[in-house]
Amino acid sequence: MIINKRISAAFIVGFLMISCGNDAETDDIIENNDIVEGNYTPADFNNDLMTMLEGSIALVDDVFTSDSSDISESKENLLFELSIYKSRIKEIEFEEGGDAFKNSVANLLDFYEDQFANKFAPVETILLKGDWTDEEDQVLVDFDNSFADEEGILITNVEREQLAFSEAYSIQLVDRTF
Repeated sequence: MIINKRISAAFIVGFLMISCGNDAETDDIIENNDIVEGNYTPADFNNDLMTMLEGSIALVDDVFTSDSSDISESKENLLFELSIYKSRIKEIEFEEGGDAFKNSVANLLDFYEDQFANKFAPVETILLKGDWTDEEDQVLVDFDNSFADEEGILITNVEREQLAFSEAYSIQLVDRTF
């Protein structure tokens, strides 16, 4: 597929971390990981955000690795899931902080939504053709480069905010590459 730079950017996302938890809260670990009302920990907050982000990135990758037979469906699936994730992000909060971390994830999801709802149409049209001209190939390369550059900046911001949040709450993070 055409999105070579974007696929390499997916490896950057190996930073996504899930919390092991906070040593002071090990007594609050709940069987089968259900969150009990009033026991929403910083680790839970981190894990919720990272689960939504990992799901979004996987769906973005699905779009970029789709062929002409399923690219439109993959894009629509992504946009549908993004709307669910964005609603969920608005609902969750950690009362003692976390706004910068939450906002960094929301900004990345907003970027994905904007790209695929508003800017992907010319790329999709070219890819649906299957055979494209040199000029169309340049459109694909330009989109790929622009997308990967902006995504990289937003991912770096998520990483920075997650690290600050985890340090503030003594959360041990575990690498979750995918």
